[in-house]
Amino acid sequence: MSQYSKRFLFRCKEGKVVIDDQERYDKVLKSFEGKDGFLVLEKIYKQRSIQENRYLFGVIIPILINETEIFGGWDKESVYRWFEGHFLNNFPTKKPREWITIKELSTKDFEELMERIRQWASIELGIYIPLPNEVEVFGEMVL
Repeated sequence: MSQYSKRFLFRCKEGKVVIDDQERYDKVLKSFEGKDGFLVLEKIYKQRSIQENRYLFGVIIPILINETEIFGGWDKESVYRWFEGHFLNNFPTKKPREWITIKELSTKDFEELMERIRQWASIELGIYIPLPNEVEVFGEMVL
């Protein structure tokens, strides 16, 4: 991060920005005096648990790559991106959106997506994908 690129944690309350470390923010803002810059606001996404990632990348995706012609030869990231395009187009979210990514899903919505993928694999491909509590990855139960 350059000397002119700083990140600050904030929360939006009643349409106003509340900076976590206001004193540091004020100090950095003064260093911009007379200069132009960009103010970029980014949403913080709750990172999926290690178990959720292990289930998606260690169980679901490998089964589909290894047992189907559709994904034969694909890498895991490509299948992940395909899931986003195929399953998230009309995925119900709290706000209407044109496009969402898997990383934006809540834990509940992530599990709903996993269920949709399991059902799709079963109905369309005739492939059973085990539930998280039915499988081990690297010698440990996924969930």
